[in-house]
Amino acid sequence: NTSDPKASARTHVAGDSILTAHQQVSEFLENARDHFSFGQIFGLGFSQGGALASSLALRFPEMFSAVAMLASFVPKICFEDPRFIDPRVLTGE
Repeated sequence: NTSDPKASARTHVAGDSILTAHQQVSEFLENARDHFSFGQIFGLGFSQGGALASSLALRFPEMFSAVAMLASFVPKICFEDPRFIDPRVLTGE
């Protein structure tokens, strides 16, 4: 409910924590690319790990060849905040 200030605050905090996780994981992957030779990766996650993998793939599609999720979900914030989806995902580029 967007009229509920507490719900809005929870969504903001969730969005910030997902963005922080994105930053940490994307930095890790970039550092790994500096030391190892690899192209796109296959994301795999269970529960919250799947949520992170799916949201990362939506935000950084060039990093992923595919994502598999088990007992997971795509975080709602990904569809509510334009920072979470690369426009190329929406246009199919």
